[in-house]
Amino acid sequence: MFKYKITRGDILVIIITLLLAVVCIPLLLIASKDTGKYFEISYFSSDNVHYETYRLDVDNSYTVSNNGYTLTVKVENSTVYVENSTCEDQICVHTNPITKPGTSIICAPAGIEIKIISDNKGDSDADGVAG
Repeated sequence: MFKYKITRGDILVIIITLLLAVVCIPLLLIASKDTGKYFEISYFSSDNVHYETYRLDVDNSYTVSNNGYTLTVKVENSTVYVENSTCEDQICVHTNPITKPGTSIICAPAGIEIKIISDNKGDSDADGVAG
């Protein structure tokens, strides 16, 4: 029969592993539930970029237009999706609703991006745009 003696080093490794698990698991659970509080609609044209920030916790419908196209953006239960668009390909309409910061819906023909952000201070990870 195989006998193994547990050493102080073994006990130390077990304790460190358990402590890391106790600390990391709650942090992972909190991070996975992170939903943004705002969403941003960016309008891109050949000479500038304009954006507007809206609350995500208020159910509403927004009609936005750019480059000759019109989109109906809906907010329901803290999710955002494009309900209707006048663009030809309708990719934005068929994109799944978004809820997490950093996720976005883009309508390329209209030059519109809808992006979830954590707060209204512009943490949208956008690069500077020369105009």
